[in-house]
Amino acid sequence: MFRASPFFFALLLIAAPASAWCAETEAEAEAPRPPSAVGVDLGLSAPAVGGDGSFFVLVPQLFGRASFGPGVEGEFDLGLAIVRASSGGGSDTAVRVGNPTVTLRYHVPSSGADFSLGLGLTLPLARLGEQPFESVAVLLSAAAIDGNRDFWKWLPDTFAMFLPVRWEGPFADVLRFTLEGAAALYLATTERNSTATGFQALGRIAYAIDRSWYGIALQGNVFVVSDAPDLAQLAIVPQAHVQFGSNFLDARLVLNLDEPYGFAFDEGGFWGLFVGFGVEI
Repeated sequence: MFRASPFFFALLLIAAPASAWCAETEAEAEAPRPPSAVGVDLGLSAPAVGGDGSFFVLVPQLFGRASFGPGVEGEFDLGLAIVRASSGGGSDTAVRVGNPTVTLRYHVPSSGADFSLGLGLTLPLARLGEQPFESVAVLLSAAAIDGNRDFWKWLPDTFAMFLPVRWEGPFADVLRFTLEGAAALYLATTERNSTATGFQALGRIAYAIDRSWYGIALQGNVFVVSDAPDLAQLAIVPQAHVQFGSNFLDARLVLNLDEPYGFAFDEGGFWGLFVGFGVEI
């Protein structure tokens, strides 16, 4: 069912800063003040497993961000991984909590673009526990349907520190171009894991109307660990952000393109549909 090796969880997923390209900063420019917001995001998938079996993944997440002054923003999120598998008339459901994350970002004053960099930490609540195989399957599935993006949310028995970088600016009037990257360090909290590093990057082009946009992104992740081959995952992601007043709706479809989780709709492949709703406060 899963094509990833068991040692996959010992790997460190880090987001490698995709070269962030910042617009020219003006002396009189002021750092933007991002609005505070809170919301929920729901991911789901039913990967093809073949035979008479079925497999369903549900990933609800709570997220929030708060503004602490001009250009300073804090972010928080917490997710659950829920997997239901059935075969031969029997079924089983398992639930695991992910690692809560806290991120502090600073938006650099710039003209016509938004450039931010930050520092993030996880609280290591995701555990292998007394059923390590089941825990690995559930947590790995939650990561797989999102193309392993922000893998620090799901790596068990690990404390992670990550450095996110983001640039977003206008392009050809109605288009908006975004580059994101991150690098992470994973520190094992038990002897079952190893310290690892990794990188992730995303590039997106979108058609923007006021504060709403509709676009497509290409994202990639690389896992680096000393005693195993490097692993990489590439995915294409159609996505949209719709703003109506102080409320917003986000939607994205994650399509894994290559091993270990692609192609998305092949047997053994993973895809994920995510829908989120939030309100600015």
